[in-house]
Amino acid sequence: GDREGEVSSLRSQVEALKTDVGRLQPQADRSTSLQRQLSAAQRELEREKAGPVPSVVLSDGSRKNREELKAMVPSFDWASFFGGLDRVNRQSSQSPPSTPAGTDKTPGVPYTPEPVQDIPEALPEGWSLENHNGKPLYVNHAAKTYSWVHPSLSKN
Repeated sequence: GDREGEVSSLRSQVEALKTDVGRLQPQADRSTSLQRQLSAAQRELEREKAGPVPSVVLSDGSRKNREELKAMVPSFDWASFFGGLDRVNRQSSQSPPSTPAGTDKTPGVPYTPEPVQDIPEALPEGWSLENHNGKPLYVNHAAKTYSWVHPSLSKN
């Protein structure tokens, strides 16, 4: 008789535990779900802190990131190009350059963007790409001049 009482007692304890587990399971599931959401939010925050993934809008309106551009034009020096863009974006809060004396290419001239398919190779020695109110401005530090047009595309 004692064995039966013991078994019966253990059975009721097991049933009580199953009931507890049944009550706790939804909370455990919710906890797992919240942890997933938190991880996703943290990843999103890290991405925002890292800044936008640099990309270029092509003339057809499509947006291409670094990897897609490298695949399209493998011969182009994308590292220099995007390095310049990264620097420009960091500097964009600074004021635009003052007009160098004796230049015919001032920001007073209308801005005409270069067609994207004509983006040439890296800038010549002494040149840098800067951001002038969101537009690419090519600066020749040696001659103290600048241009809206990439030096290898300009007529002079």
